[in-house]
Amino acid sequence: MSTDYMTFVESQQWMKPSKRSAGKKPEPVNIYSIFILDKHDKLISSISLGELIVSRSLKKLKVLWPKDPVTVFDDDEHHSLAELVSKYNLLAVPVSNKEMKMEGMVVVEDIIDDLLDQQVKQIEQTLNNGLS
Repeated sequence: MSTDYMTFVESQQWMKPSKRSAGKKPEPVNIYSIFILDKHDKLISSISLGELIVSRSLKKLKVLWPKDPVTVFDDDEHHSLAELVSKYNLLAVPVSNKEMKMEGMVVVEDIIDDLLDQQVKQIEQTLNNGLS
């Protein structure tokens, strides 16, 4: 999970990051989506950069965001992430706590690394069992 992300307040135009993100400057390679928070820093939704570019709009984020955001909780199982990313074709998934406060994000590279690690461990275990 990364804590390197940009947030916006629901009433803002999408080109103006929130004060919470003002001091942060995430690496551009890590910015797949923007995350919209309410005035209490609770996660409301997320929008991919692709969706924003296609919208060609300076509308308030409230008008553009998906009504049912895809998110995971900080105590969810790792295998559920791969299913979500695959089902919704996501590059990043916001991670929140039970109070919906954003904790970070999981990016597709994290999920691929996790799946590859699992595969390597299974292969090693199979090889070790075969040599015994």
